Amino acid sequence: MDRVFFADEIRSNRRRPMRRSASTVRFIALVLVTAILTAVTACTQSAAPATTPATTTAPTTKPSAATSAKPVAPTGDPIKFGWTYDLTVNPDAGLGGKAGYDAAVDDINAAGGIMGRPVQVISYDDQGDVTKAQDNVKKLLYVDKADVILQLNPSSTLGTATLLTQEKKVNFQAYMVYASIYEDPAKYPYHFTTGTTSLNESREIAKYIVKTLGKTKVAMLVDNTAYGKMESDELTAALKELGVPQPLDIQQFALTDLDLTTQLKLEQSKGAEVLFFGQRGPIFNTFINNLNTMGWNIPVVGNMQFSYADWDKLQALPVAKNFAMLSSRFAVADSSGNVSQKTLDFVKKWKSKLPKPVTGNLTVPMLAYDSLWLLKAAIEKTGSTSGPELTKTLESMSEFRGPLIGESYPFRLSAKQHDATPLEGLTMVKVFPTYHDYFKLEASR
Repeated sequence: MDRVFFADEIRSNRRRPMRRSASTVRFIALVLVTAILTAVTACTQSAAPATTPATTTAPTTKPSAATSAKPVAPTGDPIKFGWTYDLTVNPDAGLGGKAGYDAAVDDINAAGGIMGRPVQVISYDDQGDVTKAQDNVKKLLYVDKADVILQLNPSSTLGTATLLTQEKKVNFQAYMVYASIYEDPAKYPYHFTTGTTSLNESREIAKYIVKTLGKTKVAMLVDNTAYGKMESDELTAALKELGVPQPLDIQQFALTDLDLTTQLKLEQSKGAEVLFFGQRGPIFNTFINNLNTMGWNIPVVGNMQFSYADWDKLQALPVAKNFAMLSSRFAVADSSGNVSQKTLDFVKKWKSKLPKPVTGNLTVPMLAYDSLWLLKAAIEKTGSTSGPELTKTLESMSEFRGPLIGESYPFRLSAKQHDATPLEGLTMVKVFPTYHDYFKLEASR
């Protein structure tokens, strides 16, 4: 608030002589002296010759080693991964997976290897022969001294499981679906897979049959090998979990059969509402052509074996539109047909590693690629490739996101679960148009 001066007060102040304290006098003197010195300095500077103003330069700092240093090239003895698969008789899955491993080896070595050591994958062709596959595993163990065993021919897995357990060697399969030995870590403690078990596969297929299609009269057509029996047993168990006591019918065939019409007509006569078929190669072509000749437009469900069919040729068959198959969520484009840039970049690199074009999907190659990165992380955390120690580390990796698949879901491993893909990583898709269009565009066609 402003102060108001009254007339009497003003007059009183005029009559009162001004008094200054000693401190006030000293302050005024100091101000006068400072002003005089400032004026003198200004005059001196104006008389001096002009000089170029000094330029202030920000101090230069070297980037830290973490941001500037390139990975040191790996040296020393390589860390060896070994695998055996069919690369000649039915080579598509084997060649596709091998190219995925080869792409990972390049990138891991470019990033400094594993514990500063280079990575090497030793591959053998077993031509689909179980005995050759088992001999190859022994060679990998005892001659090549492989640190970890990767892919195995499906038919040879059970035959080598005891040997690998005895030798305490980790076996890490890069497959979407594999034998259910991975659901028994107590019996096979060193067996792991990036995928899921065949029982989980069957559960997803059964859910699609019962929940999505609304069918309960399920007929199965499986081969007469141990693999075919496993498929029928596990799908039967999965259907039972959903309230279907038993399948309507189960027919068998030999892989060398040239006609399946008899089996198909039996299942048709019994009133089958949906068919399960779980093989690939020539016998698959026989199956779909027989079905088409019969004109039986029944829904057909299957596992990832369907992805190896030559759908470019088979799509002309009317019955092909009724096929649905298991897939992984990371290997399917979104509803708009979009594919991530990481996947597209990988496809380009993967193709460069293929000796020839292959049919099939990207699931195995992408799993192969990410599995080596998971093993890199586990080995470096462990500090060794010792089977027992590495197993403990792998069992602790409950949330590992790989460079490719990690965009969709994490790998989850534990002491009770050695199959890394959770159920939410699986999905069923219609072969046409979702699955076929995606892989025709982006994979190996």
